[in-house]
Amino acid sequence: MLKSGWIALAVMAAVVPAHAQTVPQALDAEALDQVGIGRFAEPSERALLPVLATALMERESKERLAALDALLAKLDRPTRLRGIVQSLRGTMLLDEYRHPEALAAVEEAIRLAPGVPPVRLYAVHVMIFAGAPQRAADLWLAMSREYPAIAAGLGGYELDTLRDRLRDIGDNKRADALSARIVEVGVVTHSGPRASDGALAQIRLRMVEGKIAEAAALVPAVLVTRDLAQLYLDRRYEKLWPAIARWGGQDLGLSQKLYLEALRRDWHASNTLEGATDYARALNGMRAYAAVTQLFLPLLAPEALKLDNDGAEYLAPPVARAMLGQGKAEPAIALLKRVDATFTEDTAQKLNLSGNLAETYLAIGRYAEASATASEWLVIAQRMGAEINKAALIGVQAIRACALIRGGKADQAGGDVADVLISRTGLPDPAMDIYACRDDFAGGKALMIESLNDEHRRGWALRWLQPSGVNLPFEESRRSDRFQKRIAADPDVRAAAEKVGRILPMTVIERLPDGFDPMAPADLHAPDQEAPPVS
Repeated sequence: MLKSGWIALAVMAAVVPAHAQTVPQALDAEALDQVGIGRFAEPSERALLPVLATALMERESKERLAALDALLAKLDRPTRLRGIVQSLRGTMLLDEYRHPEALAAVEEAIRLAPGVPPVRLYAVHVMIFAGAPQRAADLWLAMSREYPAIAAGLGGYELDTLRDRLRDIGDNKRADALSARIVEVGVVTHSGPRASDGALAQIRLRMVEGKIAEAAALVPAVLVTRDLAQLYLDRRYEKLWPAIARWGGQDLGLSQKLYLEALRRDWHASNTLEGATDYARALNGMRAYAAVTQLFLPLLAPEALKLDNDGAEYLAPPVARAMLGQGKAEPAIALLKRVDATFTEDTAQKLNLSGNLAETYLAIGRYAEASATASEWLVIAQRMGAEINKAALIGVQAIRACALIRGGKADQAGGDVADVLISRTGLPDPAMDIYACRDDFAGGKALMIESLNDEHRRGWALRWLQPSGVNLPFEESRRSDRFQKRIAADPDVRAAAEKVGRILPMTVIERLPDGFDPMAPADLHAPDQEAPPVS
């Protein structure tokens, strides 16, 4: 993620020649000239450059913000330097969860310093996390055409978050345009899922344009089998089905093997908890729970976290879920609580852990603890505002609502249920969870048919209807499985599904593919991939 303070100077350096791109050890007016900020100051403003340098050297974000506020009062004319200062203030206001002020600051920065590309980069960052994803996407897409190298500097985490937030609000058109452009620009990343989403977006665009052969040539780039399944089940892409079957196998097992091998290589190559998380999540999807705990639980041992806990908040939930998959509820809860304790402040990291803890309590039928944990989560999330993405917010509201309903307090769940169902266009999964929790067959059936008729939700609906098994060895999971099978067997639902897609006779991507050993060492040499023919 982009950081406020002196790192901003390194970003600003992108606007000056390569020989001048140095970040000095001590910041002063001369230093600001070296990294490019000084060249945007008018003669009458140069006396304020040391003040800016001093402000950026403050240790605490609040102190830096106070210093920049004081500086801004002196920059009382519409100049580029004021725009740069507003850009820096925007990131610091974001750190303080003052989202409306942050958005106002970066909007002014764009107006005053349109010729300073990093100002726009910082504006995109602020907009992503302050609740303006559509504005952020439009700004980044425009910037990627004018300054592609600088646009790529935003980084994979921000762009992933932006794409996800667009999908959360149902803006799949912008999300696809963003994903396709990320691939074209070449954002540096080891993430298979990110590249796969970009290839999927490009295939959709090629199919709309009638370029079937070009779309088929991109099939090998769709690494994530779940993404490939979207094409394999949807009749809009029926002309690609033979090519997909040759590449991925009739049950997509070949594709799944390639995906798991790639994730394993990425994990070993990066040697990070982030890389481990992607692999753990994929193995969980294959119900390889024992492999997940054997491989990754040691990485979360107390002595390991003392050395490095960066990314532990992402790895702990799939490892805890693997424990649940083996019927080990208490160790799963203990793991989430222990990793949570390594983060001392109320941050997004802690919310990621406590949200999963609430979900775990619900899964094992401890409804009072699930609703209490979810309520605590929602209080903190409200304080953090737009930095918390809508999918997480609605997901936790669904957990609390279901815990209240199943715990005999349905009269207290009305507000959460309303919020979840209103958001079903962009987030159908939590809505279906509510219907399953209430055993509301009519509501679930209506949502499924509605989603099948909506081209943006159709992929989700077709995947949801495919043959599946019980996920976790607890009654809540068995209840959900029975509900899913009732919906999938309904004649009206099946007719609607067959009209726009298909329901396969076998499960896909729910078991380890033949010939894949999750415990085997990684082969760091990826196989050559050739595009399958169209027919």
